[in-house]
Amino acid sequence: MKSCESIRRIGWTRVSRESANRQDRPAAWMWLAPALILLAAPMAEGQADSADSFSEELEVRLVNVELFATDRDGNPIDDLTLEEVEVLEDGEPVDVSHFLSPTGLGRSRREGAGSPASRRSAPGVEPLRLVVFLDNVNTGPATRKRLLEQLSETLEEGLHRADQVMVVSFDGSLRVLMEFSRNRKELRRTLEMEAMPMANRLLANLRDRNALEEIQFDQEFNADGPCVFVGQMARQHSDEVNQRVQATLGALEQFVGSLSGIPGRKTLLHVSDGVPMVPGAEAWNHAATLCDGTGAMQAIPGAAYVTNQDDRYDPETAYLDMQSYDTSEQWQHLAALASSHRVVIYPFFASGLQVGSHTDPNVVQTTMRNRIESVANKQGSLSILAVETGGEATFAAGDFRPAVQAAIDESMASYELAYASPAAGDGQVHSIRVKTNRPGAKLRYRKSYQAQTTEQRVRAGVLSALFYGMENNPLGVRIDAVRADEQIVNGKINVEVSVSLPFENLTLLPKDGHRDGVFTVFLAARQGSGAATPIGTRTIPVRVPDHRVLAAGEAYNYVVEMQLGLEPSTIAVGLRDDVGGDTSFITAEIEAPATL
Repeated sequence: MKSCESIRRIGWTRVSRESANRQDRPAAWMWLAPALILLAAPMAEGQADSADSFSEELEVRLVNVELFATDRDGNPIDDLTLEEVEVLEDGEPVDVSHFLSPTGLGRSRREGAGSPASRRSAPGVEPLRLVVFLDNVNTGPATRKRLLEQLSETLEEGLHRADQVMVVSFDGSLRVLMEFSRNRKELRRTLEMEAMPMANRLLANLRDRNALEEIQFDQEFNADGPCVFVGQMARQHSDEVNQRVQATLGALEQFVGSLSGIPGRKTLLHVSDGVPMVPGAEAWNHAATLCDGTGAMQAIPGAAYVTNQDDRYDPETAYLDMQSYDTSEQWQHLAALASSHRVVIYPFFASGLQVGSHTDPNVVQTTMRNRIESVANKQGSLSILAVETGGEATFAAGDFRPAVQAAIDESMASYELAYASPAAGDGQVHSIRVKTNRPGAKLRYRKSYQAQTTEQRVRAGVLSALFYGMENNPLGVRIDAVRADEQIVNGKINVEVSVSLPFENLTLLPKDGHRDGVFTVFLAARQGSGAATPIGTRTIPVRVPDHRVLAAGEAYNYVVEMQLGLEPSTIAVGLRDDVGGDTSFITAEIEAPATL
């Protein structure tokens, strides 16, 4: 895929409601995304009733592994050889087809920490692509300003002038604050703006504290006595936190997928106060502490010791209740997806390791063990992302600058290995293990990857096109026109986008007096700097009788209907010829409609 130099801009043409609902329009079908509908115009002489399997696609997919090696003292090793390295997938050795050392990649070691970045000794080396991902949903304001100031300072001084940085935030929706850029002044301004305190960044911490306060209050003042409703209250809190965690996982998965079209290694600095691996664990632990006698022995207000009574919460079930919310497998899956797209994640725990005192008047009184476990719970998800992708997490830090600089340096001191996947395209997660026979050497690398199916790769390509304009159009697909309805409903307007596929570029195979083909359309939209819609998909079979002569340039036309807001939008279409195997990715920008 390549980045297009300019993205087509399409204006709006108003049509009446009567015209939009004309009787001769083909029947509509719904996308997976409820807001998107595709209207396929059938050929006059018929089309296939089902999508038959026409051919078998044989692909060799390389698995890329970035490897960072250090000696016993923690110093980078840059002279490992292929003979000193063994790679295993799912426990079985694989043949390494590509092995490049940092020097072989044209990279040179920094002369000292904090010195100007002078790292390229050969032309053609790809610049570092670094992403700052600000998880505002899971970050409080207490130490945010300090971390972002240190981050801005280190990036400005430590990056090579060719390196590119992107800044992304998640505030319940995904926003690209700064696209990949070499502009350090823009980077500094962006991070300074994000460092400003905002009320919504307090909400997550306040909700957690309020949940514990409500449980405590119920214990102390419930007329029915202690440990009656604490289990219900803990579950309600877990349900609320789980919604937040699922939204965070979804945003990260979407963003990581969008990076698939960006070549080479991508370094992602994830800034947050942690994301609970077990949503609501602090409430379950607190409920158990208040009811199993532990809190009573430590004189925690409202704590009691209850036996297993029918009308009381049984604290022995708290652990099982809590584990029903465990999201560790989802974080493992996210890490494997990131590794598939060569994204290495370095999480930064913005507040550092702050356990606090059980007598702190600003927090609910509970046991020190519960506080430690609460912090560990928020760090567990980030640890998975770091370990599984080959990055490193920074938790207990007063000064984040050395860790940020280390993330930059490691990208330039890493080896690149590649091997042919023995499980290409099965959609499953596979483990990776790299061993070395060099004494004292320690290795860090991605531990797994997802062998993506064809559909998963196309979906990722659509996101790359949508976010970064990464177009590739071997099928000659066109977005020809846009028509907007006159009626605005709930701040949205129905938009029809006409898309065409030239028949001469579609593979058609002869079969019983006709020629059959099949293609699949993928589509998503994005407004402003916000997140993309879910990707809708539709497989369309095509049947052309042998006697039907196709004119040069004749195209299969279909219409995509979607609901969009009144701001400018970007749409991305991925179209795959399921017989020939070619896939096109195209984008178009849609201007905001004129005042209706």
